[in-house]
Amino acid sequence: MLMVFFAGAVGTVLGAIIGFKLLPMGDAGSTLAGMFAASYIGGSMNFAAVASALHFDAEDVLAAAVAADSVAGTLYLLFLAVLPGLPFLKNAFGSSTKYNGDGAGEAHKGPVKFDVVHLTMAIALSLCIFALSEGIMGVLGEPDFTIVAITAFSVLAATIVPRHVGSLSGGLEFGMILMYFFFAATGAQGNLMLLLELAPVLLMFLLILLLVHFVIMISFGRLLKVPLAETIIASNACALGPATAAALAGAQGWRTLITPGVLCGTLGYAIANFIGLGLARLL
Repeated sequence: MLMVFFAGAVGTVLGAIIGFKLLPMGDAGSTLAGMFAASYIGGSMNFAAVASALHFDAEDVLAAAVAADSVAGTLYLLFLAVLPGLPFLKNAFGSSTKYNGDGAGEAHKGPVKFDVVHLTMAIALSLCIFALSEGIMGVLGEPDFTIVAITAFSVLAATIVPRHVGSLSGGLEFGMILMYFFFAATGAQGNLMLLLELAPVLLMFLLILLLVHFVIMISFGRLLKVPLAETIIASNACALGPATAAALAGAQGWRTLITPGVLCGTLGYAIANFIGLGLARLL
């Protein structure tokens, strides 16, 4: 799954470059390409992080980008959900393992429990990482890369003390709550007419990005004889993040793919900021 995941990430980058070259993206085209590439290798948090790092403050365009991102992501999730039932794909990939019965992914079931102590410690750790990153990037004279440093130090902390960081429950869910506030604030500043004017171009861009991503991923999976189920979950983890990858694996009954899907999607969170910012600078 990891090899197919990386193929999907390459497909996302190539799709973003092709879409940027083919469509009239305007003056903000390179920034939008980097933001969307980060979003479809990591997730919405990476989309927002790259926008912040590049000082993208055009509220109307950002509102249109968020709307297009949401629509395209939802449609792609539905597309992935129907793929297992397509006969020609079944014939191309052959019969797949049922992926049931070993209890993998049990930890992802049930409601999330918010522990006040854990959540407070997670916020404190986040603030420390932020202060450290901002201080170092300030000394180096590269304030635009503060979010990249935050990503690096966060991954470093989780790598050095995985048991302690992993035990801080509720952090991801609290972060997503804050992301909803970000999207609401962005949408409240948007211009509906400009949204209708820009969204079709952005949706076409995302269609190209996701088409290239899918073609490369499905071809690579077929070449390596990776089962269709693993290819689908790897694509979901790359393009839409670990939460929907786990949900789709669970809904399809592929219980042993829940944890690998979450791990691949989490890796996407860790690398997407670097790729999105690098692509925006390159273009």
